[in-house]
Amino acid sequence: MQAAVPLMVASAVVGAAGTVASGFQNASVFNAQAREEQAMGVAERTQIRAASRAQMGVQVIRQAESGFAPGMGSALADLEESLVNRELDLLMSKRNANTRAAGLKAQAKMAKIGGIMGGVSQLLGGAAAVGQHSSQMAAAGS
Repeated sequence: MQAAVPLMVASAVVGAAGTVASGFQNASVFNAQAREEQAMGVAERTQIRAASRAQMGVQVIRQAESGFAPGMGSALADLEESLVNRELDLLMSKRNANTRAAGLKAQAKMAKIGGIMGGVSQLLGGAAAVGQHSSQMAAAGS
């Protein structure tokens, strides 16, 4: 009957270690996804800049072709509006990527905490089982 105690302890320790490792692995996955969100945000902003440059180039050419002086009057106002819109798009892209990444980082923290708490719970459960077993053995021996 005393051989059951080391088995209970070993089972609790192995279970706790597995739970903690699982939590940390899940956290690692969430952190990798957060990094990917950041990278996708950078790529999106690069694409926004390229599209904006192309669009403004077409604007200047069309304005010049229509007889307006490029970079003057309403042509300048149009270019300024395009620049403002581009900056707003860039800021929104950055905000969205940062928000998604922050959410994933929060999930990573929760996965770590969940793993640790699950491991502690398994260790406490193992300790309770050992205590109960010891009490039963003492009662049987009385």
